[in-house]
Amino acid sequence: MKKVLTTAAALAMLAPTMTSFAAVPTVENGTLTTQSDSGAYQSELSIEGTVYTSSGQAPAGQLSVTLPTKIGFTIDADGSFIPATGMSIKNDSSVAIDVSVAKFTDPTSAGKQGITPLPSKYFLDHRADLDRSFVVLGLEGSGEDAEAVELYHNMPAASLVRIGKGGTSDLVLHGAAGTGDTHTNADSEFETKGAKDNFALTFKIAKSSKQD
Repeated sequence: MKKVLTTAAALAMLAPTMTSFAAVPTVENGTLTTQSDSGAYQSELSIEGTVYTSSGQAPAGQLSVTLPTKIGFTIDADGSFIPATGMSIKNDSSVAIDVSVAKFTDPTSAGKQGITPLPSKYFLDHRADLDRSFVVLGLEGSGEDAEAVELYHNMPAASLVRIGKGGTSDLVLHGAAGTGDTHTNADSEFETKGAKDNFALTFKIAKSSKQD
């Protein structure tokens, strides 16, 4: 599916298909309900048109950005983390943009059910005592000023990548799983049933202060 957004600073959910953000008109409806049926009345419809450049860029003052909206990762029986690849962010705007991770939430983290992403420092200090349902996750982009961002519940906002006008940044979700035999995640029962979980990541997109 494709969906588009046109603000100078926009948020998009990386919920587990590619969604496109650009200048898509919206429809606003109004209803005339209190006038007499004996008269004639006038109502104005405002129509806004948008024309992209011949190179496919959005008009000046608008952002046109294509973002991934669904991904997945797998941890196999040996505890190996299989990264999520094939994702990218494409900037069709006439300006460079800064992309950051505004928020990452794990709805099940408080109850210690399913899969639990942890901060890397805690994970590395306790990895041998954690089973495979405890993981460390990182999202990394390619290109100028690209950063690797750790993903865990209630993480602070973090810069991901700057993308020039017409540019693309490839994304990789990588990570690692716990190696312990002790089932600290008692509710997961993943040795017999496996485990599955869903997370939500919010991107923040804004016009970059550094232009080409």
